[in-house]
Amino acid sequence: MYGLGLDNPKLLSKIWRDSQSQRSGSNSGTDQPIYQVLEQNFIRALYTTVPASVTGCLLILFLVNRVPRVRFMVVMFIILAVILGITGGSLFSVYETGEHGVTVAFYAISLFLMNVGPNTITFMLPSELFPTKHRGACYGIAAASGKLGAITIQCILWKVKAGGPEKQNLAIPLLVFAPLMLFGALVAWIWIPEVQDPSENNQDRHKLKQYSKYINRSLEEIADDPTGEQELGIHAKFGGLFRFRKR
Repeated sequence: MYGLGLDNPKLLSKIWRDSQSQRSGSNSGTDQPIYQVLEQNFIRALYTTVPASVTGCLLILFLVNRVPRVRFMVVMFIILAVILGITGGSLFSVYETGEHGVTVAFYAISLFLMNVGPNTITFMLPSELFPTKHRGACYGIAAASGKLGAITIQCILWKVKAGGPEKQNLAIPLLVFAPLMLFGALVAWIWIPEVQDPSENNQDRHKLKQYSKYINRSLEEIADDPTGEQELGIHAKFGGLFRFRKR
């Protein structure tokens, strides 16, 4: 989603476009003063990006200790793959029509899911999983890898989109990101250990803050035993899933 964020104003201006605005050229920006273009970009972001992203970030702050973070991220990755596929596919039917709001709505939903899931949780996990001695360096490498991936995706898409129909050029990034979300879910499920333990001592169940909380494993505990006796790796995960693991 970093790859989409780099070109977010341009992408929003195109998915908001309907047939009437296309005929009048009101969204093209080619015959408008720069302040009007910036104003329209701001309005689109205000109606689409801001409520979806901010709501997602606020919700994960409430859920962060009430859901198993890694498993929750895996589920969000899978749901995102479906939503991005629908968003990209909708462009072939509603692009530059009066029903373009369908694409806008699904795009906003994808931003919400991204911020309530992977986009926020991937900032949390490095600070918990990497050893204390190397935490700063590894956190920086992890963050830089995300930005490098975004630039790489943009370069690839720029080559792929050259010369194609505009609605196809818009749909390609969204459809490409769908299988990438599934790949992210697979990596998280196979190799990232859970950093929480289910709480067994919820005696004060009448208190909302105590109910259904997960206990965070301490950094010292994670450093001594990163996996917490969890079985990671392709063989272990698929063996447990299909029940052919040796006992």
